[in-house]
Amino acid sequence: MEFQADLVSVSVTGSDALVNALHRLGAADGAWSIALSVLAREAGRGKAVPDLFTIQTRVIEHMARILNEPRSRRFAANTRRKSRAASRIRARIGRTSAHGSTHPPNQDRELNAKRVYVPATLDSRSAFCLFRNPKKLRKRVTAEILAEAKEKLVRISEEKALAAVDKRFDKPYLSERYRGVYLGRQIGLTKKTPGELYGGKVPEDQSSKRLAALYPEELASDIRDLRVRNDERSSLEALRDGFCMRRAASFVTVVASFHAARSLIAGRSHDRGGNDSRARRSARSGVSIGTSMRPQRRLGRAGGRI
Repeated sequence: MEFQADLVSVSVTGSDALVNALHRLGAADGAWSIALSVLAREAGRGKAVPDLFTIQTRVIEHMARILNEPRSRRFAANTRRKSRAASRIRARIGRTSAHGSTHPPNQDRELNAKRVYVPATLDSRSAFCLFRNPKKLRKRVTAEILAEAKEKLVRISEEKALAAVDKRFDKPYLSERYRGVYLGRQIGLTKKTPGELYGGKVPEDQSSKRLAALYPEELASDIRDLRVRNDERSSLEALRDGFCMRRAASFVTVVASFHAARSLIAGRSHDRGGNDSRARRSARSGVSIGTSMRPQRRLGRAGGRI
C-alpha cells in the first residue's frame, strides 16, 4: 500500500522529490525532538512559544552548521542522470522489520520510486504551502501541546523563542570548526583526572601544524559514519531485545511525540522543579524531549548536553 502511495506521489512530483524528502526526514525527526525539548523547557519557566515548527527549522539550521551537513537544511537538487543512478539513502544493517509500523524502509522506498524513473523539476517550497493558512495551523498545533499546562503561560514572541534556541547552541565546542566531534559527547566521561585530558608537550615550532591536524575536513565524514554505525548498533540491540524501532518520521511517531510533549508540559506546570516522574516516564516513551537536550541516539551513544 505504501509503495503504491509513493508511486502516486512520483507520478505528480517526479522521483527525485520523494527521495529528497526521505533523505531529509532524519534531520527533521531529530530536530523535532529537540524543538519539543525547547518548548517544554520554556513552559517550565512559565513561557509559551508561539510556533513549534519555526523552532524545528532553526534547530535543523544549527545542526547542519555543527555537522557540516548543508544538505540537511537545503533542498538537494541533483542532475537527472545522477539522481537516476545514485542512491541517496544508505542501506543499514540490522534493519528492523516493517511489521507493526506504517512505512517500509526508506531505501526500499527509494528503489521503488526510481524503478521507473520519472524526471521532474524539484520544488524547493515548504510543504506548508499546501495549507490554506499555514501560520495559523502551526500556532494551533503548538497551542494544543501547551494546553495541558496547569498554570497560565505567558506567550513570548517568535524572536524570543528563536533566541532561546540560539542560546542552547551558542557553545564554543559546537563550533563548525570541530566538525561535530563534540556533539552528543562529553570528553571527560572516560577520564578520572583533569590531567588526562591533556596530551604530551608539543614543541613550539610544531604547535600550529599539530592544531591544524586535529580537525581536518575529512573528520566530518568520519563523524557521520560513526553516527550511522551507532544507529545500526541501536537497531541491532533493539532486534536482540525484541523491539521494533523505526527511524523514519511517521504519523505514529508524531502522535506519540505529541502526547509525550503534552504529558511533560503537564508535569512541568505542576512541578517547576521537574520532579514529576510520571510525566518524565511518559515523555521518554515517545521521543527524547528532556531538559538535558540530549540528541537522539543516532548522534552518538555518549549523550552530552547541547
